[in-house]
Amino acid sequence: MGLFKGGNPAISAKTFEKIHQFEGEAMTVRGAMNKFGMMMLFLLGAAVFTWNIFYSKGPEEGAIAVKPWMRGSLIVGMILALVIIFKKT
Repeated sequence: MGLFKGGNPAISAKTFEKIHQFEGEAMTVRGAMNKFGMMMLFLLGAAVFTWNIFYSKGPEEGAIAVKPWMRGSLIVGMILALVIIFKKT
């Protein structure tokens, strides 16, 4: 099937074999849009926060001030990606 031909380890054929075991409420369009809206607010909030740091200190010092936030985000993102890949539930 064409659905399983991707390289994403979180979405593989093995993931969908045990799909009948999951319990909970059914996914709705409204629920998906609410979650998308919350994620977009978090994304915009983080962008506004870092751009304010950058522009409040000027281009030279602002780039230096934003680097720790970038490194922290990279580490947290990698940890979350590993959790999503290896913990299926």
